[in-house]
Amino acid sequence: MSNGSPDDIRLKYLLEKYLANSCSQEELDLLLASVSQNAGSDVLRSTLEACWEEVRGEKPIPEVDAAALYQAILQREGASGRKRRLRRRRLARYRVVAIAAVLAIVTWGILLILRPGPSAPVKPVVAHSRFKNDVQPGGNKAVLVLANGQSIVLDSANNGTLAMQGGMKVVKLNNGQLVYRAGKNDPESAPVFNTISTPRGGQYELVLQDGTRIWLNAESSIRFPTVFTGKDRSVELSGEAYFEVAPRASNPFKIYMLNQPGTEKGRKEIDVLGTKFNVMAYEEEKMVKTTLLEGAIAIGDESGKDLMKPGQQSEWQQAGSGVKITDDADIDAAVAWKNGFFSFDRSDIRTIMRQLSRWYDLRVTYKDAGTEKTFWGGIQKDLPLSDVLRILEKSGVEFSIDGKNVIVNM
Repeated sequence: MSNGSPDDIRLKYLLEKYLANSCSQEELDLLLASVSQNAGSDVLRSTLEACWEEVRGEKPIPEVDAAALYQAILQREGASGRKRRLRRRRLARYRVVAIAAVLAIVTWGILLILRPGPSAPVKPVVAHSRFKNDVQPGGNKAVLVLANGQSIVLDSANNGTLAMQGGMKVVKLNNGQLVYRAGKNDPESAPVFNTISTPRGGQYELVLQDGTRIWLNAESSIRFPTVFTGKDRSVELSGEAYFEVAPRASNPFKIYMLNQPGTEKGRKEIDVLGTKFNVMAYEEEKMVKTTLLEGAIAIGDESGKDLMKPGQQSEWQQAGSGVKITDDADIDAAVAWKNGFFSFDRSDIRTIMRQLSRWYDLRVTYKDAGTEKTFWGGIQKDLPLSDVLRILEKSGVEFSIDGKNVIVNM
């Protein structure tokens, strides 16, 4: 432990300010100078250990490599460091990501070097005998299908009004967001249904007629009416989406799963009054997970529903078993995809590769299956595939890239 020397006290102070995203440029320079000289290694470890226990108490901190820490801080800062510090209040609740970035340590198979904020320029691919090519990350891509069957590719469509649907204007904003706004006041216009689908390697954000905001993850779709009428507001979801539902107590918001088997009466639904939550309902995951950030939602079918509170996560199998609700859910992990990260919480390699395959549009083959490794931590989503695989390879798993084909040797 620290002997309380001035150097140790200074390093502890600088580290704590850095982890809180509140370093000035001068303080950042001092921190880098201290770390580069490997100053105060005991206090370096004890400070990081205390922070790590706060967010990942079940995992002991591994050995701290001052050189790797120095490089991680440089990478994390880059050209966007000043801008990110201006946004520190908004990023404060993702403190675990900042701490993980600073650690920059290989343990349980993950090297965590994450950089919140604007993307850095893509680095050229470094020669690698097993990587015949590289694959770039996904982006804002989606297709809007109108009520008459017409398809509009949203990522290539011009900004402005794209269509009129059921008395509503469908507008693409300058930031790429799709919104539904009141158009001509035609009382005889009946509400019609639209569908937005993201491909593998795509994501998209839209705002419904009632003000509800929805972020669609890769390989997902949502079907919704252009205008909500009647006693409730119902949509149908396949894949994964994050919702910020506009409150309207007299008209609850309902979500049905498009790929869930069973009769209409037996289908499980999510009833919402006004809240923020994430729904993960990919068919290949075999489990529907709903994570509640704010508000209240009820999950079930006509035979009964379970009420969820903020911080809880529910699970039910696609085949139709009962709902299981757990407390103290990892909220940051559930919405990491929306905030630009892959998040792994004791995940096996197949779970990880399903995430990667949806975002990079990959075909994955497994060879030489051995002892299953468990991964935890996170990696930013704006990296080329080769960078992500090199990080994962530090656990002993080996990858090959050939076009869109990835081979995993375990």
